[in-house]
Amino acid sequence: MTDEQWRAFVSHGTRTGKLSTVRADGGPHVAPIWFLLDGDDLVFNTSKESVKGRNLARDPRVALCVDDDRPPFAFVVLEGRAELSEDLDELRHWAARIGARYMGEERAAEFGAIGATISGAGPTVFAWAEIQYAEAVRGAMVAAFAAHGLQSDYWISGMENYGARVVKA
Repeated sequence: MTDEQWRAFVSHGTRTGKLSTVRADGGPHVAPIWFLLDGDDLVFNTSKESVKGRNLARDPRVALCVDDDRPPFAFVVLEGRAELSEDLDELRHWAARIGARYMGEERAAEFGAIGATISGAGPTVFAWAEIQYAEAVRGAMVAAFAAHGLQSDYWISGMENYGARVVKA
């Protein structure tokens, strides 16, 4: 495949990638990922506490397979080294862009959100807050919903993800 052909192939629709990382014992670990291309880089997010995240922090070598499981079948394999980032602005940006690719533009902000999220009887509302302020934000939003007679559910999640960028070797 030409450079243009493999880029179009891996970017088509919502194809997922199967990312292989190196375990501490040298064995492979394979997991599906959502991703995007950014110039010559492939970008994805993963938790630093996941098997992928721990593997990448120790050994940045990766291989990614993206396939089309419909006849006549096709696939692309990319190899490289991951560069890890914990920059919150970058993580939010890429989480939202990746979420938009796989879940639709209307849900992009949901995947870029950190801190508190509240879903009530009506529109879903997202709040971005540093984790130390998340409880206060949650309380204010619950109170605002209650003042209008609406029940709400919520979750609070810290941003503990790496933003991994695969650089072609």
